Amino acid sequence: MASIKKNFVYQSAYQLLLIVLPLITAPYIARVLGSENAGVYSYTYTTANYFVVIAMLGLEQYGNRSIAKVRDDINKRNQVFSELLLLHLVISILISVIYFSYVFFFVKEYRFIMIIQGIYVLSAIFDVNWFFFGMELFKLTVIRNIIIKLLSVLAIFILVNDKTDLWIYAIIMAASMFISQVILWKFLPKYVSLKMVSIKSCVLHLRPILVLFTAVIAANIYRMFDKVMLGWYGHMNNLGCYDYADKIIRIPLSLITAMGTVMLSKMSNLFARKDTEQAEKMLELSALFVLLMSFAMAFGIAGIAPEFVIVFLGDGYEESVALIMILAVTLPLIGWNNYIRTQLLIPLQKDKIYTVGVCTGAVVNVVLNAIFIQFFNAKGAAIATIFSYTAVMVIQTIPLLKNTKIVSYFRFIPFPFISGVFMLILVRLVGRSMGISVLTVICEIVVGILFYGILSIVYLYIMKKELVQKYIDRIQKRICHIK
Repeated sequence: MASIKKNFVYQSAYQLLLIVLPLITAPYIARVLGSENAGVYSYTYTTANYFVVIAMLGLEQYGNRSIAKVRDDINKRNQVFSELLLLHLVISILISVIYFSYVFFFVKEYRFIMIIQGIYVLSAIFDVNWFFFGMELFKLTVIRNIIIKLLSVLAIFILVNDKTDLWIYAIIMAASMFISQVILWKFLPKYVSLKMVSIKSCVLHLRPILVLFTAVIAANIYRMFDKVMLGWYGHMNNLGCYDYADKIIRIPLSLITAMGTVMLSKMSNLFARKDTEQAEKMLELSALFVLLMSFAMAFGIAGIAPEFVIVFLGDGYEESVALIMILAVTLPLIGWNNYIRTQLLIPLQKDKIYTVGVCTGAVVNVVLNAIFIQFFNAKGAAIATIFSYTAVMVIQTIPLLKNTKIVSYFRFIPFPFISGVFMLILVRLVGRSMGISVLTVICEIVVGILFYGILSIVYLYIMKKELVQKYIDRIQKRICHIK
């Protein structure tokens, strides 16, 4: 439990930085580059990201899980790492070659920016985060990321000054990712050694990796393909508004992501050791945390959107208000899906369920985007996103209802939902009475946090008593059974 708390603190500290930094840089970039250039960056980055996803081949999750299982055995750890690294290097180098071939021979519009985004693709070659996550060495990755992020922010304010500096902004963002990946290699020798491995042993990993890879590709389709489709239809201004709405939505979501990242390796290790009792305890507490946080985020960000967008992004992004309110619906869905994926499906090696779920979500997303974008532009993409995340949630949750206790966790939902509704109403009353200003946004956030926070503290106190008593009863039953 202590390691979980420590790692969550480290990961949350980094995720908090990811919340704070966009609050500083995004308004500046939105105004300096404009919505059209923001759309161009989003389109080129998203395209490059698909090549990165292919280059990683699902290794973020499979590698994390595989290392977590063997981290206490140095020989097995060296063996597994060497096999996965060799496989990764071959594939990622090949994909990098394909990317640059695609850019030089097939891309005409935004080619220069696409070449710069190639740095981001190359960074995938050096990505070994999966090893450090599997070892639960979050402090190391967090410190590295914080330093790189702060330096990149400084570079943005110094070097990006007008719309013609889009290429500079792209270089800063891509180069920061490349540097952050390369730096980690310095620390590898302390924890792992390379071994001679056979091609056959590497290939054995390929089948389970490909299962997760299919899921990762599909997940990226329903998470990012809407931006690509908006770019295809030439809606760069709409894409700029949509991209910033999506970024704002994902700012608070980073805390849920932090929990999932920490818990994946922990749950994989617990299930590998067959420590069912501890695993169930972790699952219940995590479910409570995820539901409380995700509903708070959804209603909170929807409540402040009308004032926040104008203050945060400025003129030209008014459409983002409606988009944020629509996309806010996805936050509890994303939170729950992340919980199911990182704490149950992947640790339990139920990769098929995970894959089927995200593939279904991808199909739903592509089909509905193709229909809705033509009629509703960016709003259509937002609506399609809601349906795709809902499809994923349903398909991934239903198979787990019989063999797990997650159905009992649904009892946590009414409180955050009802509290969130009242918080939304209260925040909107503050916004309408004070008008659009920085002070208004601050007051809305403070009022929302205080209202929801106080109610949550009372609720958690009640739930803590319930959860503690449940585990006391369980222990007493075991003692009686032994006697």
